[in-house]
Amino acid sequence: MSKNQLQLNLQKTKYMLLHSVRRNPPLTVELQNTPIEQVTCFKFLGVNINEHLSWDNHIASITNMVSRNINLLRRMSWFLPRPAMLLFYNSYILPLFDYCDVVWNCCTDVQASKLERIQNCAGYIILKKRKSISAPWIREQLGWPTLKERRKVHLAKTVF
Repeated sequence: MSKNQLQLNLQKTKYMLLHSVRRNPPLTVELQNTPIEQVTCFKFLGVNINEHLSWDNHIASITNMVSRNINLLRRMSWFLPRPAMLLFYNSYILPLFDYCDVVWNCCTDVQASKLERIQNCAGYIILKKRKSISAPWIREQLGWPTLKERRKVHLAKTVF
């Protein structure tokens, strides 16, 4: 690092020990006689990674951000036409679902279903329908694939 004239900020430096759920070996890391903080979850380039490599924290983060935007969409739905609501969805909600989805594509079915339910909620708001209408019908009317299908397409584009 001295060749590039860069200095490591030891106050911002953290480490995470990846391990199974059953084991948590104690480990103390020091760099230049300064103890480095151990973290259990870290946000790296917008993706939350935890020590067990499960996506619970990341899915919770996406759910939180999307829910805020869906609440805003719900409030605006009283005076916005459908094309404007679709534009809002495509601009402010869909990118949150799509960001780095090829990285966390291996999330569990339970985690994926949480995200699908939130997407369906946005569809109900845009179409101004009650939740008694089936989610596949909502997606068909809007021309939306499931989020799982979108992740498969993104993964195929990335690989090929």
